[in-house]
Amino acid sequence: MIKKNNVYMGTMPVAWGAEKKIKNITFSITDECNLRCTYCYFTHKNHKNKMTFDIAKKAVDDILSDPSNEIFDGVIWEFIGGEPTLEMQLIDEISDYILYKMYEKEHKWLFCYRFMIGTNGLLYGSKEFQKYIRKHRGNLSVAITIDGTKEKHDLSRIKKDGSGSYDEVKKVIPLWRKQFGADSTKATFSHDDLPYLKDSIINLWNMGIKCVAANIVFEEVWQDGDVEIYKQQLYELANYIIENDLWDKYSVRFFDPNVGTPNTFENMHRNVCGTGVMMAINTNGDYYPCVRFMPSATNNHTFTKLGSISEKISPDKLRAFSILSTKNQSPQKCLECDIAGGCGWCSGHNYDCSSIGTLFERQTFLCEMHKANVEVNKYLWRQYEIIKQRISPYRYKKITTISPFNKYLYIICDSEFPSHCEYTNCQSSLESKSHIYMEKSVVEKVIEYCDNNNFVPVFCGCSSLPDNYYGHQIITYTDLITEKCHIHENYFTQILINIKQINKETNLFGVRDIILTAKASQMRELYDGIEFITSMNFHLNINLAINEMDIDEKEYIRNYKIFLDKLLTLTKIHWNNEDYLNVNIITSEIFANTIRPCGGGFNSYAISPEGKFYICAGFYKLFPDQNIGTIDTGINNKYIEYCDPRKGPLCSECNVRHCRRCVLKNICGTGEYHLPTELQCVLSHIEYEFSRKLSEMINCGEITFPYKYNHRLVKNEHFDPVKKLRGESYPNMGFDDVAKELKI
Repeated sequence: MIKKNNVYMGTMPVAWGAEKKIKNITFSITDECNLRCTYCYFTHKNHKNKMTFDIAKKAVDDILSDPSNEIFDGVIWEFIGGEPTLEMQLIDEISDYILYKMYEKEHKWLFCYRFMIGTNGLLYGSKEFQKYIRKHRGNLSVAITIDGTKEKHDLSRIKKDGSGSYDEVKKVIPLWRKQFGADSTKATFSHDDLPYLKDSIINLWNMGIKCVAANIVFEEVWQDGDVEIYKQQLYELANYIIENDLWDKYSVRFFDPNVGTPNTFENMHRNVCGTGVMMAINTNGDYYPCVRFMPSATNNHTFTKLGSISEKISPDKLRAFSILSTKNQSPQKCLECDIAGGCGWCSGHNYDCSSIGTLFERQTFLCEMHKANVEVNKYLWRQYEIIKQRISPYRYKKITTISPFNKYLYIICDSEFPSHCEYTNCQSSLESKSHIYMEKSVVEKVIEYCDNNNFVPVFCGCSSLPDNYYGHQIITYTDLITEKCHIHENYFTQILINIKQINKETNLFGVRDIILTAKASQMRELYDGIEFITSMNFHLNINLAINEMDIDEKEYIRNYKIFLDKLLTLTKIHWNNEDYLNVNIITSEIFANTIRPCGGGFNSYAISPEGKFYICAGFYKLFPDQNIGTIDTGINNKYIEYCDPRKGPLCSECNVRHCRRCVLKNICGTGEYHLPTELQCVLSHIEYEFSRKLSEMINCGEITFPYKYNHRLVKNEHFDPVKKLRGESYPNMGFDDVAKELKI
């Protein structure tokens, strides 16, 4: 059970139509502007260009007649400049025409549309603008940009004569807030105005603008000393929030709980913005993927337009945009960065600043600035936990984010804490040693190490849980559960139990994550235990750790296949009843987008009660003298390249995502860190086969799948990838034929 306060800090407003598929269409009405903002990417261009009504009409006709737009539930018709409110009569005419054509065509967008105007606010109170607002109020959004304090705003947002615009914009803010209930705005910071950051955000809050979507520019403007100024301003802002208890009252994007989390599987395969899905139309009637690709917004590379009012858009022109993602735009250091969350970029800026004019060269000018933001974000939310004695939204995100780049540190609080993973089959070398508990001083050092090095701490056992430190993962061991299981408040808890402990008195109601251990000879009891547990619980995640010592391998494999077959049937029953049972050995393959090994030795480690680091808890139990550092010296892992299966000679050739591979078993069996034993491979491929059968049931509709399903599992023709690499993969035999040949 996790207790959380209501927290507003760091959250951003939900965009209109967020629950639907919305097309965004931007009309660049004019390049003229009544300001000359210092950070504007339009300032060096010709300000005389203006769209005509005829050009706008032809564009609207094209868009509403394009069958490719039928996939969208609704539309945002956006008007920008320059300053769009200089051309309110034109905007009004275009809006009327849009409504007329949607009505004439009986277009579904007529019932799901929005007009949007982004303005500097100078003409907000004009007769023309107010008339337009009254006419379209129910389907209109207006965004006014006010950058912060008068000093900051007037430094950047200046008129043609060099004077500031703050006083004029401030006057219209009350009317804007009254008409639209507006309590959010955007603020942009660059090199010159960075020292005004803290006061600017506070000033906006005091004006009634509770949410500030603040960001720093992507461009290469940063100079020596900017990181220190940025960090100081953020620390001062954080302390202001802490001292005034503003957690539930105001928000700023700098303290978004997502800032500092690693890349997720989902984010790796999607674009960070709507480039290529949205459409921008310049004053000449040319179509672009967004305004940042227009000639008026570029400096170095001229982007080839997608089409125009007289030239249809070719699908090939959109081909590159259809595959844009974090993964194929980013350098490897960005993909593997464990604080990547919240570090953004602009595809148009990438293109313009790339060495050759390509979308696939991400610019990283703000890397050090992002690191500074993450440092202060962690500080702010740590103080929240100390003061409120609750898990913070930041730590909640950190723990619940499913990412291939998460880093975990398993903290062994008690030397006699039982095995909770694949090393359950290893004979401990610690049995003759005295019972050791982690001292509180060591715990505090470990916590500090985790925070400084972006590890998620996982406490194995509860004896040394620190006071007033909230939101960690813990693994709780219980000898016998005969009462309602106690789940620690403010922690994510996994219950570790042995199959012997499951009986009719067991009560696991409310438990969601279980590590269940058993011997290889207990397959029947293991299935009965899972069936019993799932009869009392819904939405249950079970991770199995099976002791496979001293077994007849072929007999065990035969029994294991019977066990998996029964488990597949049980899963089908539960899923069709919407009681979502997830057992790692059969369902994790369905969820995985990439290989998901244990991570021991490359993105997860263990630390002993004495404060020594190990590749995993199993190495501590079996090889206590082979530590890879101490809490005072840090981790020094010379084996890291050999622990990552993605770099192994065998595992890198395998398509099994959820795998039995265990570094400790590898060393004990093959003598190599990165080479699994034959039994590990065979068991993993048998599990894969049952996952594939589950996949087929989903694809044919036999099972109602509760989650997003985005890949099919292909049929393997071997049990062991070693045979595949040696050309012994039985090319003319199916999986069942191979099993028969091997007499299993």
